Amino acid sequence: MEMVLSIVTLAAYAIVMTILAAKTAGKSGDVDYYTVTDRKTGTLQGSLSIAATWIWAPALFVASTQAYNNGWVGVFWFIVPNIATLLFMIPFAKRMRERHPNGFTLSGFMETVYGKPVRGLYQLETGLLSILSMSVNLLAGGTVLSILSGMPLWVSTILLLATAFGYTWKYGIKSSLITDAIQMIFIIGALLLFVPVAIGVKGFDSIVAGIQGINGIDGLFTSSGIGVAVGFGIISAIGLMAGPIGDQSFWQRAFSIDKNKLGKAFGYAAIAFGLVPILMSTFGFIAAGAGLEVGNAGYVNLEVIQAVFPAWVVVPFLFMLLSGLLSTIDSQMLALGSLARDYDKDLKTQKGLMIVGALVALGIANIPGVSVLIMFLIYGTLRAATFLVTVLALLDVRLHRHAVFTGLATAMAVGYPISIYGNLNGLGDWKLWGTILTVSLSGLVAYAVTKPIFMASKNKEKVTV
Repeated sequence: MEMVLSIVTLAAYAIVMTILAAKTAGKSGDVDYYTVTDRKTGTLQGSLSIAATWIWAPALFVASTQAYNNGWVGVFWFIVPNIATLLFMIPFAKRMRERHPNGFTLSGFMETVYGKPVRGLYQLETGLLSILSMSVNLLAGGTVLSILSGMPLWVSTILLLATAFGYTWKYGIKSSLITDAIQMIFIIGALLLFVPVAIGVKGFDSIVAGIQGINGIDGLFTSSGIGVAVGFGIISAIGLMAGPIGDQSFWQRAFSIDKNKLGKAFGYAAIAFGLVPILMSTFGFIAAGAGLEVGNAGYVNLEVIQAVFPAWVVVPFLFMLLSGLLSTIDSQMLALGSLARDYDKDLKTQKGLMIVGALVALGIANIPGVSVLIMFLIYGTLRAATFLVTVLALLDVRLHRHAVFTGLATAMAVGYPISIYGNLNGLGDWKLWGTILTVSLSGLVAYAVTKPIFMASKNKEKVTV
């Protein structure tokens, strides 16, 4: 019965979103419109789409998990950097539209500044990020469907991917923008209903009792709090702050939204997004404070819903989770396809790249033993590799193109593998230093290599004169 209910829910969701996409699609056969609409998306739709795209699997699950395990300290280290990140993006989104007004991709902009080799590294980073982001959301959503229905994980992930394809494939970014807005409204509305009821059933005392989590983390600067900062918070914060800067799905929205409304769109998105992990964290506090028996802390919010509410409530809760997960899956699918716009205007090429990337993401999501938190930390660090160089390019800091390529390659070849090793083996120091090196090496090496190149060039000019 649960399997049938889950499949019917998913089918209904796919039908509703496909109808919405079809009604608002516009020029579905135009490759530019497919990629960035008419560059006139409004504040409300743009902000809700940005927020929904930022509502990835970690926002839906990690906030609750951190509240359950590490209390308010863990929640602080997740929520504050998330909100700050979207605000941090505002001046750079505006600057991008000034510097590259008719652009489509971050990699395309970097090509205009530093040439094709650098563009290639950016496409590698943004392409891998899109694939891994799809994977983690497929994993999270597939796991939830499996828990609720009993169907195998691989079946659940295929159904999720097919759903995203159903309403995205034909209509492109416009379908993503409108469905994102609807999804975001539903997510916030559902949480505003679920959370007060859960508090009413378990009592506000359960939140107070669980405010330090089951690990009893008693402050930001206590020994236990510093442990959370080193093992999760700092790594998470660095990855998050570098997030939209290195994520093509956000640049695609920056190119699609009216340039005069970008600041408000990202500002309102930060507020709308912040409500979701704040509300989600209450489930973790309740579980810790009420002493609920939790089988899998990674999905503690779902277990609280099952323990507190009647069985039928799982349906709207599943709708809410699907809204958050699918908004990111379709956004990253389109972001991956948009990378083809750097080479040609053939819409078939974009769609072909979307198919290949989605299938790879599906395979990764079904690797035995992989977890949402580990994947979040791994691909969060990947985005950090291009952070400094992108910011410097938008700030018009002059670097030599060969130096930039060397810096990016060094960050990806040295810092990133250290971070992956630390995450896979649970080594806090390795995770921290891998993240720091990934962020810093690209800019430091690029600057260090630039100086002698420019000096040699000046000396050559003097000799010639």
